[in-house]
Amino acid sequence: MKQFGIIQHPDFGEIRQVTSKGELWFVAKDICDILGLTNSRQATSALDDDEKGVISNDTPGGRQAMTVVNESGMYALILQSRKPEAKAFRKWVTSEVLPSIRKYGFYISPAQQKSNRERRAIERAYHEELQKYITSEDVYKVAKKMRKDEWHVSRVLRGVVRDNDVMRVLQDRALSNKSSWEDAYTPERMDEVLTLLK
Repeated sequence: MKQFGIIQHPDFGEIRQVTSKGELWFVAKDICDILGLTNSRQATSALDDDEKGVISNDTPGGRQAMTVVNESGMYALILQSRKPEAKAFRKWVTSEVLPSIRKYGFYISPAQQKSNRERRAIERAYHEELQKYITSEDVYKVAKKMRKDEWHVSRVLRGVVRDNDVMRVLQDRALSNKSSWEDAYTPERMDEVLTLLK
């Protein structure tokens, strides 16, 4: 059974895509629906044999044959369309979808790419801030408590390795250190203590 990936766009809808024998294929009906080509069989009959194919797929209703087109076949279908949105669709596919698939192996929207970059930036900042409040003695104590070696704990602290259990202990220790290392003479701290003492 072929695993179909789904490419989504708020204006164009969904396109099912699959990789077969190292080549990327798109479900012809999805492309035709977007382009306003009502008869997908007729539209694909005009394509060259190397631009189209048939992929069998298991569905809850049984085995189903689906007509698929490769990149060249998709361009040929776009050129057949009289729909004004065909140009915008072509631009989206050529400037966003295909470069993403070539880079990642699947489609990731620019918003998702940005959110991945933002997440990595937040993680870097998080680990840098956490390291400010963890001493080498803390690393030793966490390693002993968690029955891990210090090398592993320091790699978790730097974000090289993920280990939720070790990270939770490091977080607790960093928060404890931060509160005990706070400058007692900051205006905020003095105001807080003064309020509690009144």
